[in-house]
Amino acid sequence: MSSLSDNTAPPAFRILTRHFLSGLCRPRVLDDDGQEGLHRVFLGALAGVVAGGLLLTRVFGVKYAAFAGMRGSEDYAMALAADTAFVLSIPMLLVAALANLHAGALFPDDTDYRVCMVLPVRRAVVFRAKLAALGIFIGAAALSVHLALLPLLMLMWGGEGLRRVIVLRLPVFLIVGAAASVAALTFVVALHGVTLSVLPARMRAATTVALRSIVMVALVVLVPLAARLSSAGAALAEHMWWLTAIPSLWFVGLEQVLIGRADAFFAQLAWRGVAALVCGVVLSTAVYTQMYRRFDSPAAATASGASARRWRDRWRNVGRVVNRPACGGVYAFTAATLWRSP
Repeated sequence: MSSLSDNTAPPAFRILTRHFLSGLCRPRVLDDDGQEGLHRVFLGALAGVVAGGLLLTRVFGVKYAAFAGMRGSEDYAMALAADTAFVLSIPMLLVAALANLHAGALFPDDTDYRVCMVLPVRRAVVFRAKLAALGIFIGAAALSVHLALLPLLMLMWGGEGLRRVIVLRLPVFLIVGAAASVAALTFVVALHGVTLSVLPARMRAATTVALRSIVMVALVVLVPLAARLSSAGAALAEHMWWLTAIPSLWFVGLEQVLIGRADAFFAQLAWRGVAALVCGVVLSTAVYTQMYRRFDSPAAATASGASARRWRDRWRNVGRVVNRPACGGVYAFTAATLWRSP
């Protein structure tokens, strides 16, 4: 690829970022009606998040009304930590689900290679634009969730004074929430990136679809488990060992360290959170570096095309075995439809 001058690189970056961002908002596998329906789903989901935040505020208001005479006690502090873990798990699960749903857009693919190769754009600009679009898309969703949960947070911190909440509590929670969301995002990016890097080209398409389904099922299973975190205050007070396996509690430990209330148990949780964040960022960076080096090679696209042809030939052979033209047409049409539609 030829390089752009310094004067033309920023416009190219902005154009590519808008292009990739529109691709995230308007998937190529959908027609105009499907894209319009998807936008309605997104708007409905956003309204549901806001309504859910207000509903949680009402539900937790009853709980914290019962704690009115216990503010400052150990039981109150552990209940607050457990509720914070529940609140942190919501954006973490949402970010992981969005990244997993858009797994095909996490890295520049063969289509991006064919489109961008003929343009006077450096590979670095393409990858920076892809990362910027992904960050804007995921960041906007995570910010919306945090804003929807703000009334609940203000209710939880109501007994600590407005000045302390604004000066200490809210900035610390924003830092910890951003770290938790980045950790969830980098976990999904690293998981899909390592899979794409390790597997041969002929197995990537089918394995990526299967991995996306498995991760989504795991996230759905984690939703009721995350909802039970708000009742883990007693387990936190007893420092139960199984709590160290819950990612959202790692970042609760980090929050406790930053506000100066951490004991040895919460310090251990904080170290796990920092280690998870660093490992996720390092793995994601390594995966993107490998994809960057491999981007100018059409071998993956050629191998993927050859694999697709082999699978279509196998489906056609199955149709010929039946020895009926109608069945052969059904097999060929089904095979082509399933293969081209992730």
